[in-house]
Amino acid sequence: MSDTQFFNLVVAVTEAVNNAIEHGNRLDPARRVHYSLECMADGVRCVVEDEGEGFVVDDLADPISPENIMMEGGRGIFLIRALMRSFHAERTEHGMRIEFECARE
Repeated sequence: MSDTQFFNLVVAVTEAVNNAIEHGNRLDPARRVHYSLECMADGVRCVVEDEGEGFVVDDLADPISPENIMMEGGRGIFLIRALMRSFHAERTEHGMRIEFECARE
């Protein structure tokens, strides 16, 4: 994995876990965040799950549109989607689950 890919993976995992803690679990210490990273022949697969209410990806504000460009937050999912090879989000019976993959060069 190149240095750039490693950096992108660190950013994506950090954003995903921070979002799960802050937005998903709403900083509730009784709620858990589960994550896994799997090394594969062609990259790294990551899964992050929280115990929150969930969200609809298509309902998220576009952080680069003119009316949102100065907002302090709202860029986590945008960054993950931009930096990773694939991205998937779904609600589960226990909360929200996002999966993403970082490719190897």
